Amino acid sequence: MDNSLAKGGKKARNSSFELLRIVAMFAILLHHLVVHNVDAVEALPGAWSRLLAYTFAYPIGRVGVAIFIAITAWFYAEKRGSLVASIRKVWHINKQATFYSLLFGAFFLIRGNVQADTQTIVSMVLPIIGNTWWFVSTFSVFILILPFIIQGLEALGQKNHRTLCILLTVLYGVVPFIPYVSVMSESANLLSEFFVIVVMVTYIRWNVDIEVLRGARAWFVASIVISLLVLLFCYVLSQKQYPLISSLSSSFYSAVFSHPSSILSLTIAIPSLLLAASTRVWTSKPINVIASFAFGTYLITDYALMRPLIWSGPLSLSHLGTFSPSFLACCVAAMCIFLVACAIDAIRAILFSLTVDRHPAKYLNMVIDKCIVGK
Repeated sequence: MDNSLAKGGKKARNSSFELLRIVAMFAILLHHLVVHNVDAVEALPGAWSRLLAYTFAYPIGRVGVAIFIAITAWFYAEKRGSLVASIRKVWHINKQATFYSLLFGAFFLIRGNVQADTQTIVSMVLPIIGNTWWFVSTFSVFILILPFIIQGLEALGQKNHRTLCILLTVLYGVVPFIPYVSVMSESANLLSEFFVIVVMVTYIRWNVDIEVLRGARAWFVASIVISLLVLLFCYVLSQKQYPLISSLSSSFYSAVFSHPSSILSLTIAIPSLLLAASTRVWTSKPINVIASFAFGTYLITDYALMRPLIWSGPLSLSHLGTFSPSFLACCVAAMCIFLVACAIDAIRAILFSLTVDRHPAKYLNMVIDKCIVGK
């Protein structure tokens, strides 16, 4: 299936996927507004606003992560990405992350928030190695390994691939979140969970026809709605004192907060991807431009020392609670921060176009040609 439009000999990005990236990043920002805020959710007035914050904003961040991974897997499955392509992508990510780590690191060094020790300098200069942003470090390793995983999954064949999907859904999506069951609890780390999503998405990409997906769009919407309702019920039941039921509900609710491969994360993220994939290819320049800055909004807003500065004052939950309805005020605030961060990253992109991107990846290409391609 071709997910792009030909324009002037070039392929334009499919805005269905770009819009999904924007939605996923908004979900992550709304999640950050709640979990990194200087105030607890209880600062929001009104039972309904607090309920929405706990059942939607609080756990939805990892679902946004799952959507980003699912989109990446979809296109890698389509293009059979190579190690060289992965190295180029990591290089691009590292340039952007290093810009912000140097900018923010210098700012907080001058303010005296951090000391100029070895760990701080490494985190500033090499943010992927320094784990300045957990997602940047984990995603970079994921991207480097992904081409080999894709080749291995393709070699499995449809039957074994389907069996692996079912097995991983049970092992990663269900078993770790059953009360009193500890198996898989340590091994179910984020990187391996990313590959669980890859297995699911590649199976669908290679074995399900696009027309079948288009005919199942109502089921995708139903899956998302039902999953959100189940999440709501899990939260409500977790606040009760029913033996086993409350514990089970609490585990599945907490799983969405922490694990992108939990069953409720998958039943929201993958249907969202399939809705975008089954939509007729279309393009919108404004959407594509905004989506190109989405990753920058994450780097700006989730830098550890920036969080207390962003999610306080006018963006504190106690202040947002002065507006009615307060949860809507939180959504508007998250959207405003998203747009401001996009504008900042647009300035970064302009600076890059005048400097490091004038000859994009010139020296990286030389290293790739000599060490990997063998020229």
